[in-house]
Amino acid sequence: MKTSFEIYEYETKRIKKYIAEYYDLVDTINVETKTKDKLHKLFVWYGNARAIKSKAYQEMKQLKK
Repeated sequence: MKTSFEIYEYETKRIKKYIAEYYDLVDTINVETKTKDKLHKLFVWYGNARAIKSKAYQEMKQLKK
């Protein structure tokens, strides 16, 4: 079983990879810079929201024990 640190490091590398892929993809889209900025904000917001939700879920599970 991986330690929390190992999981954190692994997921950090995966996230960096996906962010790079996202930027590469957005650069190929023929849209205005303003639209690309909105896409970026949504992408970042979604990631942050999922992380917050996951943390809250883990805390709820701990409270039930």
